Amino acid sequence: MFENNPHPTWVFDRETLRFLAVNAAAVRKYGYSREEFLAMTLKDIRPPEDVPALLETVRALEREMRAATPGGID
Repeated sequence: MFENNPHPTWVFDRETLRFLAVNAAAVRKYGYSREEFLAMTLKDIRPPEDVPALLETVRALEREMRAATPGGID
């Protein structure tokens, strides 16, 4: 489901924003090899002016996950 998803999909570390896994669609769309992706963060594929909004979105998702998860998340 992950690898064969036709849409660019990735897994990233919530604290560092470093990519942990990317699918083939992400490799095709963004033009980086899988190895290059794994050495990058979400911030690296966004224009510099978009990074503050990206960081706020990640923080908002983190808050929502904490609120929706009994006992919190780690």
